[in-house]
Amino acid sequence: MRNDIHTLTEYISEYEQETITLDKNFLKEAFEYNDRKIVMNGTNLLDKYMEELKIGSSLYLLNDSDMKKYKYNPKRLSYDLFDGITEFWFLILQLNEMFSINEFDRNLIRLPSKIIINKIIEIYNLEKSETDLNEEELTKILYVE
Repeated sequence: MRNDIHTLTEYISEYEQETITLDKNFLKEAFEYNDRKIVMNGTNLLDKYMEELKIGSSLYLLNDSDMKKYKYNPKRLSYDLFDGITEFWFLILQLNEMFSINEFDRNLIRLPSKIIINKIIEIYNLEKSETDLNEEELTKILYVE
């Protein structure tokens, strides 16, 4: 096998090791529907810290070239701003009180600073007991026969 080709399992494993991922921002909810167990994102852990995160952000005016590049594409903006990390696209939407990429078409937007990574890690640490409890509850629901 060539060295530059990787398996999906390797990708998933590397993704799970990332310090900050969109998935880690949410507590999960599980329910049964038609004999299937379904897990969905529930409470967003960053919601209760949004005002603090906004303090660590600034307003920016996008020029015409920027608008062409980033309109409806906060993931690309996250990639360009945070050295290849796309995971902050959702935070960019949240900081601008948007719920969908279809709303990401304004030329005046609020963007997080580069120190946001440390703040989010702090939030993860503060919420660790709640996320651990959520994981235990999910395990009970999903693996009970």
